[in-house]
Amino acid sequence: MARILVVDDSPSTRATLVDLLEFHGHEVVGEAADGRACLELSRQTRPDLILLDLSMPESDGFFALEQMREEGIDVAVLAITALSSSDRHRQAIDLGARAVVLKPYEIDELMEQIDASLKS
Repeated sequence: MARILVVDDSPSTRATLVDLLEFHGHEVVGEAADGRACLELSRQTRPDLILLDLSMPESDGFFALEQMREEGIDVAVLAITALSSSDRHRQAIDLGARAVVLKPYEIDELMEQIDASLKS
């Protein structure tokens, strides 16, 4: 069981992810709708993994990854995005994401990536 922070600007996506994670035995330690809230909650809750949407208004996932890197916040991050640009995927990996999952994703694929991100 992992402690996971869910970050996505869509309330329905967050709710779906929370239900899915809890069904699979994980503890959701918080939810955030943008990169700034992600940073604050990651400092407070110290999750094992952050599921991080890359495209959000205000402060996006790239902002959160850059700030975590600058602050030395060491946490596994699995980026989730509808962006199909391989350059943007590489940027997320270069900033510290362990992997990128493209929306729409299959539940089994997402769960495999979560497991792999927690192990690496």
